[in-house]
Order: sequence, then C-alpha cells, then structure tokens
Amino acid sequence: MENEEIGKSPNEEAPYEIKEEAKFYVVSSTKFWILTIVSLGFYALVWYYKNWEAYKIATRSDISPFWRTVAFPYFAFDFRDKVKEYCDEKNVSAGSEFDILPYVIILSYVLTSLEFQRHTGKGNFHYGLFEANMAIVIFQSRFRKYINIASGDELGESNSKLSLENYFWLGLLWFIIILLFMFLKAKYL
Repeated sequence: MENEEIGKSPNEEAPYEIKEEAKFYVVSSTKFWILTIVSLGFYALVWYYKNWEAYKIATRSDISPFWRTVAFPYFAFDFRDKVKEYCDEKNVSAGSEFDILPYVIILSYVLTSLEFQRHTGKGNFHYGLFEANMAIVIFQSRFRKYINIASGDELGESNSKLSLENYFWLGLLWFIIILLFMFLKAKYL
C-alpha cells in the first residue's frame, strides 16, 4: 500500500518527525578536554574535522573537511564566520571575543611553529610544542562552547561519554607513540 501523504512514514500511518541536521559537532567540555589532553592535542584536529564534516552534510556544501583541517589556520576565519552565522540563526550572542578568536588561534599557530623551529636541534622541542598546541585548543574550546549553545545542548550531554571508538583511537595513538619512542630511543626526551 502506497502512502503519499506528506509527513507520514511509508510504513506507518502516524506522522514522523523530521529532525534538523546538526550543523556542527557538539561535544561536552569534559570529553573534549579529556580526549585533547590524553591525545596530546591531536583530538583538536579531529574535533575541527568533525565540525567541517557536519557543516558539509548539513549545508550540502562542496567543501573538503580533510583539507580544511590540514590547513586549519587558513580556514580559521571562515570557520568563525560559519559558527557566528549559526549562532545568529539561533539567536545566540557570540560576543566580541568571538571576533578575535581566529587571530589568537593563528598567532598561537605561528608561535607554535617558531617554537618548533627554535628547539628542533636542541632536543626538547616537544615540550614547547605541547604547550603551544594547548594554547590553540583553549581558544578552540571557546568555539565549542558557542556551537553547543547554538545547538541547544549547552553542556554537550548528547555527546558526553567516551565511546569504544574513542578508546580505540587513543589506544592506537599511544601504541604508535610508544613504538616511535622505542625506535627513536627517546632521542628527544
């Protein structure tokens, strides 16, 4: 039996709810920081990628989340604009700090690069690199806050628990790090 009524599922007579596609990736503050710290900052890139991926799906845009993540400093302003547009759609006041976030992220990125270059031959570059990466993440977490608020899930309760996939990727990352230290004989420690 064909059901041509709009708002009805083809298999049911009751109306079904069409859920709005999430425009950005919502995650709780606790999960964000646990994954970021335990992954030594790599999760920040995953989070950035997942936001561009969600945006691409929700808006049906022809963008590459991968390349926008790899070249994130070049897309920091575009990301800010998209998040601010989303906040405006949802009547969420982003405040003046929102306007300077991309500048601070790019400045942190430049300082990270300089720190890396300065310490590369001295054997202790990874400490400065980790600190500078955490500075970038602090400012990214401000975007996370506004994304959550605009999505109607300020605390990120819909994505607050660590999943099996999270544990798998963290385990794989640390396995690779341990292997690298073993093969490099901890040259940079």
